[in-house]
Amino acid sequence: MLRRQRQLRVRVHKLIDLALFALAFWLAHLLRANADWFSPWLFGLLARLGGTANIDPFIDYTWLFVIVVLLTPPVLESQGFYDRPLLGSRRQTVWQLFRACALIAGGAIVVQFFVREQLARSVFVFFGGISFLLVLTKEEVVRRILESRSGRDRMRKRLIVAGTPEDTARLDGYLASHGSPEF
Repeated sequence: MLRRQRQLRVRVHKLIDLALFALAFWLAHLLRANADWFSPWLFGLLARLGGTANIDPFIDYTWLFVIVVLLTPPVLESQGFYDRPLLGSRRQTVWQLFRACALIAGGAIVVQFFVREQLARSVFVFFGGISFLLVLTKEEVVRRILESRSGRDRMRKRLIVAGTPEDTARLDGYLASHGSPEF
């Protein structure tokens, strides 16, 4: 039963992460296409680095968008992002997520290079950063929910004891000495 719950939870997180990566790709294009509107400083930096004011419309990025969306779950899984404990260390979460976002963004740049498309590479750099922030925010929200009182109540394992009074007293004594004080 617990294995099925874990599998279901991982599937839900994969779908949410997939949607967040897709949103991040679209937001990265939107940010780059409107860099002069969002931040004149950012637009000036892009101009000094050789970027142009206008970039291709999002429809030209859709083929790469599909590749990024299809590769996101396997890359996250290969980094062990879904194998960690439910309330694992933040450092491990950040490091695994950073590596996955860097691999996906770098992979998108490499694919674009080999296909010889001339798309704005800053979109992929923005994509890596935005996807990292979105998924990390989701992980923090999930952590806060699980650490709340209602989250702890939902995650607490319940135990039903059936047996003779002597057996239940012996089990109660064992749990009191070895188990959690919440029993």
